[in-house]
Amino acid sequence: MDFLNYFLHLGIVFSIYLILVLAGNLSLGFGGLFNFSFPGIALFGGYVSSLLSLKLGFNFIGSFIASLIGGYILGVFLSRITAKLKGDYLALVTFG
Repeated sequence: MDFLNYFLHLGIVFSIYLILVLAGNLSLGFGGLFNFSFPGIALFGGYVSSLLSLKLGFNFIGSFIASLIGGYILGVFLSRITAKLKGDYLALVTFG
């Protein structure tokens, strides 16, 4: 039984990393922008979800939707700040 739980955990972690890699491919491969902010936005969404589910007792669906909204708001805020930057300047600002 522990063997199946291990592979389930591996599949979940693999799926999360796959989503982050696809976000990087979308930003750098299709857009040509070297951007470091998408992992931070994903971490912020995970942090919001964990706080809501552990501290406030939200169910999975509620915390999932709140994490999507929180990540969206942070992404819009960061994109407004970095809208006119290109190249190395965008990479430096989003890294910070």
